[in-house]
Amino acid sequence: MTRAFINLAGAVGIRSQRINLWGSAPHVVAEAELGPRDLVVVDCQYPPSIKDLERLDQVILRPEWDDYYTLNLRRLHISWLVSRVKMEMGPFTYWTENPHALKALLWFGFCLVVLGIRFGRDLLRYLLRRRGWVHISEVHALKRMTK
Repeated sequence: MTRAFINLAGAVGIRSQRINLWGSAPHVVAEAELGPRDLVVVDCQYPPSIKDLERLDQVILRPEWDDYYTLNLRRLHISWLVSRVKMEMGPFTYWTENPHALKALLWFGFCLVVLGIRFGRDLLRYLLRRRGWVHISEVHALKRMTK
């Protein structure tokens, strides 16, 4: 639900990102930018735990939650090292909120690497031959000499 809200809000020009609230009742909400420096928390679940549009610093004061992050630090097993990590909204946020786009980008990059290896070798040979650094023997001349 939250990811759907983020993508729909992005379609109408509202920048938003997912916020993971951690505590006795873990919850996922969206933070939407309604204006410059005007960020509010939007709860897309039914029934909502946060009924009104509130700022994140007000929400984190509730007893249900004691930590928040935009990157899932618990999945990375580094929550003991850092807490309350909130990334600024930008291009990286887009890729983390659209896993299918991220997967497509990674596959596209993999294909570029494979093609680069395949055709880079031929290009390197051509350039080395052209510069005179590599001399290719005449295969036909060698075959005639052996006959």
